[in-house]
Amino acid sequence: MHTSLYISFPVMAGGVGAGIVPLSTIYGSALGVPAGPILSQLFPALVLSNLLAIIGAGLLVKNTEQSAWNGHGDLLKTTGEMKATKAQPVKIEFERLLVGMMVAMAFYLIGLMLHHLLPSSNAFAFLILVAIVAKASNLVPTYYEQSAVLFGQLIVQTMTKALLAGGGLALLDLSALLETLTWQLAICVIVSVVTIALVAGYLGKVFGLYPVESAVTAGLVNNSMGGTGNVAVLSAANRMNLIAFAQMGNRIGGAIVLVIAGFFVTVFA
Repeated sequence: MHTSLYISFPVMAGGVGAGIVPLSTIYGSALGVPAGPILSQLFPALVLSNLLAIIGAGLLVKNTEQSAWNGHGDLLKTTGEMKATKAQPVKIEFERLLVGMMVAMAFYLIGLMLHHLLPSSNAFAFLILVAIVAKASNLVPTYYEQSAVLFGQLIVQTMTKALLAGGGLALLDLSALLETLTWQLAICVIVSVVTIALVAGYLGKVFGLYPVESAVTAGLVNNSMGGTGNVAVLSAANRMNLIAFAQMGNRIGGAIVLVIAGFFVTVFA
């Protein structure tokens, strides 16, 4: 039970701000103790799992380049009439970049408003759901949609490395990790990371997805440190085009883990 509460749940809770921070509060309320000391117990497992997820994503993609399970960036298997057509590249114009930024900000503000109405769900989860509904319903004209894609490509190609460097310096406390690192903790975290990656890959294959992409976007990113961890995992796997799927899986999956963890700590602790 201790392993589940302090290792497995923290590494799958959705990161730091939306993951182990509210998780420590849940534990503190259930156990009648301050959340601060609990947070310090949850953090090392998350840091280690984030590191292993990044390494695992890179190794998985590199060692499956010639495999039929590798979609080379495509998540859904499509054949025949369902074969997806590649979008034509959009000419880079300053005006379109500005339009794309405003479209992105509009969706972000909608996500914030929905989060204000329903605080139990993350704003980014609402953002992604609204974007999916808008795309499926063709609510956004092609010009604005392509502008948003262009702006997204600009951010991914120019800011990913800076974001990884800043996130690493701000979030990775190596001294705290080394102080609490034991071989028992390492084995438990490795088992947790490998298990969720294998299950995600297998279920992806069952539902018609490429197992490698499924293992990365639905498995390994759920052992990362949230937003910056998702970027790091996808960057290591060269799958940044799947960031929306990773964010949704991380946010919604993390929220589900918080609910389950709250039940466990209340009933069994």
